[in-house]
Amino acid sequence: MPTSLWLPKTQLLRSKPFLLCVLLAVLGLLLVHSAGRNSVFMEWAAHTGSGHRVAPGNEIASDMLLWNAFDVIFNATRLNIDLNNNTLEENEAKEDVILEPSQESTRALTKHESYQIISKPLGISQNKDRQCTKQINVSFLKVHKAGSTTVMNILLRFAISNNLNIVLPKDSDGYGFNYLGYGTSVSMDRIVPLPPNEHFNILCNHAVYNKAKFREILPMNTSYIGIIRDPVSHFSSAATYYGFYDSLKSKNGAHEHLIRDFLRDPSVYAVNTDFVRNRMSFDFGIPESEFQNETYIDDYIQELDKDYALVLIMERFQESLVLMRRKLCWSTKDILYVPLNALDTKPEFQLTDEDLNRLRYWNSADFRLYDYFSIKFDQLVKQEEDDLQEEVKSFMEIKKTVTEFCSRIPNSYNDSASFSATKWSAAFTVTLGDCGLMTEDELPMLSRLIEHAWDKYWKSQPTTS
Repeated sequence: MPTSLWLPKTQLLRSKPFLLCVLLAVLGLLLVHSAGRNSVFMEWAAHTGSGHRVAPGNEIASDMLLWNAFDVIFNATRLNIDLNNNTLEENEAKEDVILEPSQESTRALTKHESYQIISKPLGISQNKDRQCTKQINVSFLKVHKAGSTTVMNILLRFAISNNLNIVLPKDSDGYGFNYLGYGTSVSMDRIVPLPPNEHFNILCNHAVYNKAKFREILPMNTSYIGIIRDPVSHFSSAATYYGFYDSLKSKNGAHEHLIRDFLRDPSVYAVNTDFVRNRMSFDFGIPESEFQNETYIDDYIQELDKDYALVLIMERFQESLVLMRRKLCWSTKDILYVPLNALDTKPEFQLTDEDLNRLRYWNSADFRLYDYFSIKFDQLVKQEEDDLQEEVKSFMEIKKTVTEFCSRIPNSYNDSASFSATKWSAAFTVTLGDCGLMTEDELPMLSRLIEHAWDKYWKSQPTTS
């Protein structure tokens, strides 16, 4: 099958005149619908004027879902996703088995129809006969260059759909505004305050983990989730992405053995190594002063193991999400995502066996962290029931179909994709609003959430006469 979501006969759909006509037609439909039925789209339009007029108690979900139902038209035109790879925004590793939607599970759309995913109902128990309660208090440690942006999007959408309070930075724009702490932990004076008698539920922005600081902000029953990546892959990706390798070349000249020479004696090179030396460990709270202290590192990792309910493994991302779903007692829809970007830029350098040995010494904290939680992950997988891989395959097939649905130009603004119940999750529907949120870039989404949070806070304050 073609690797692109767009069939050769539909290349016309990508032309600017056609897309402009589609956008104008959809806008016209929205305006007619809103004028004739006093729809929620009119409420969204009112928001752009003199404040929110949506159903009380779910302001964020209403406003953002409606906006993204329209915005998905634009997203559909920019998504050109290879369905035969499962890449994350930050170079998610491929799984061994990539399933394509079967003929029985999908069908072609006709005008004004919705996707109907037909599957044999296998029961509705969310966690297969387990007694569990959906966890709404969750902290996710956003680790640099480890697939964390995708997980953050999942957490933000969960917060929106459940009307939860998110720990958000005070500023909604400017360089680094999305950080709760730039190289530091989070603190109350850096975040948008809450109305009286409310508490935070979700923390997923960048901040260095600090047990005491996090627990000052989050409830005691918060579930802590982290993520890590193979340290070799992480080093190569970060070195390219954050400009470390370019800086090394500009100051020392480009040559074949530049990385090898650097790893032989990093101390003689005047380059910034913040994002390439034990960055995962630093994000988890290990200070730079202890990077070569194996006893300290091992003791600290033991404490992390007590704090964290689950540490995801980027190279096993699908399994990780399914395990997270089970740990948090969430639904399949809660963990869906649409892979947006292609693989990371290919590293300009290759690592020899000697390089790898020196890298393991220089980044020993990251290697010890990864080795420990990789073993722990294997243990957690073994503790699960035999149907874990079956659920992973089911999830991948659903995700692939959702990616296809969210990436095409919709027939109408109320298009949806419906999925039957499985033994792991109840039936659910994916709307264009869901697609908009799954495909929205991190910074615009955060800006709107921050503005909503401030609006909610100021409305809760006593008015002065």
